[in-house]
Amino acid sequence: MTYIAGAYTALYKTLALGNVEQGFEIEWQATIEDIISDVFRGINDGVFQGVGVLIRTVLIEPNAAGVQSLLWPYNATLGVTGVTGRLMSSMAGPLVLTKCAGSVAQPTSLTFPKAIIWRDKVSSRYANQQRKIPVVIAALPYDASSASSVLGCNGATLFTVT
Repeated sequence: MTYIAGAYTALYKTLALGNVEQGFEIEWQATIEDIISDVFRGINDGVFQGVGVLIRTVLIEPNAAGVQSLLWPYNATLGVTGVTGRLMSSMAGPLVLTKCAGSVAQPTSLTFPKAIIWRDKVSSRYANQQRKIPVVIAALPYDASSASSVLGCNGATLFTVT
């Protein structure tokens, strides 16, 4: 039996996100259309339609270099939205998690090339307490075999591991 544990550092758009409270939780869910038969009246099969990937963490160093661009990708100035109607993928950037030196954590790194803050609200407490910012980040798909942002027949890449 092998146990795996170990901390990771994080860079967003090449800037450090600082320490996080409990690491990074990566979740994925396949979208599957059920094929139901009128004979069997149950699930006979399914049509795979894709996978969604979310990364959850709690930021605890709100002044770290990469935090503002992660929390506010809409414009370089916090509080200013910039042009509305843009695709979220146009504002996404790479999120790279790398295990800390000397750790037995596996894999060595995870790279999400098109990561962006997602739908869940971002809440930050301004008080005489430690500022903790829970975030949900989406890993958007991209076609690694094409310079185009249009996804083709070959499927897509959501993240890579080394």
